[in-house]
Amino acid sequence: MKKKILIIEKDEDTLQIISHLLIEEGYQVSASSSEFGIFELIRKEMPDVILLDILKPTVQGAALNRAIRATEGINRIPILSYSMYLKFHGTESDGIEEEQSVQPFNLLELLNIIERQQNVR
Repeated sequence: MKKKILIIEKDEDTLQIISHLLIEEGYQVSASSSEFGIFELIRKEMPDVILLDILKPTVQGAALNRAIRATEGINRIPILSYSMYLKFHGTESDGIEEEQSVQPFNLLELLNIIERQQNVR
């Protein structure tokens, strides 16, 4: 059975690149370019991992991460937060875990991090 990955990415080009890469690696991919309706999509798909785009370490990105973590039924799904433009290391207070930050265009690193997540592959 293919492992499911949900990508939340605002940039359509980046979304297509990451989706294609993961499909080629044998993952089942769902994607959203907006946070609108994201909780319903997560509940419907019940992915094994969520890839969450954060343009910058902002309050909005961290808030979405914390909201997912606080939502019963989906709060145990691993979240990999990444940025296309910069690599950052969050703190517990901003809701982003250090080992879960990656730049997506280091595609080998992205795949390695996904594969290390519990219950994936």
